[in-house]
Amino acid sequence: MILPPLYILRHGQTLWNVEGRLQGHRDSDLTELGLAQAAAQARIMAGLVLPEDAGFFASPLGRTRRTAEIALAGFGPVQFDDRLREINAGEWEGRLRSEIQPGMTATEKLPFKMFADAPGGEGLDGLEARVASLLADLRAPAVIVSHGVAISVLRGLALGLDREAMAALGNPQGVVIEIKNGQEIIHEA
Repeated sequence: MILPPLYILRHGQTLWNVEGRLQGHRDSDLTELGLAQAAAQARIMAGLVLPEDAGFFASPLGRTRRTAEIALAGFGPVQFDDRLREINAGEWEGRLRSEIQPGMTATEKLPFKMFADAPGGEGLDGLEARVASLLADLRAPAVIVSHGVAISVLRGLALGLDREAMAALGNPQGVVIEIKNGQEIIHEA
């Protein structure tokens, strides 16, 4: 798949990130650190030279809307697209990580496969199909604000990775990930 350049931002830290709760399609507010991460992304974005025809897209969930408001202030209008929502974690949404996997800490990364196996969730096939649909529709460079698992899948598809490699990708907050010509650059403040 040949894609235009992508600039990918993960939403800032949320209260539920700190508590270790699965958010999925549910929402929680950005923390003070999350607001600072979005401000760092704004500084990074201000230093990038974006193509004039770049489009701006974000998940419609509150945490990504708030991040986009801060990180993309002064840029073109943002289009909110349901295909950029986080994976639906079904019955696990709102639950603590330690409830799902006893002994797991609030900050420990959840295994990618857990999202795929969430009872009543959409699974990775569903997430991959909707993210692939968005990528197929892109005709110009795109700035995208989304979520951890959704971004892993988006990056994986853009880079031609299999699911194991997608699962190994980090999901940093407060950075901008640029994908251009099949290569990835992580811009930090």
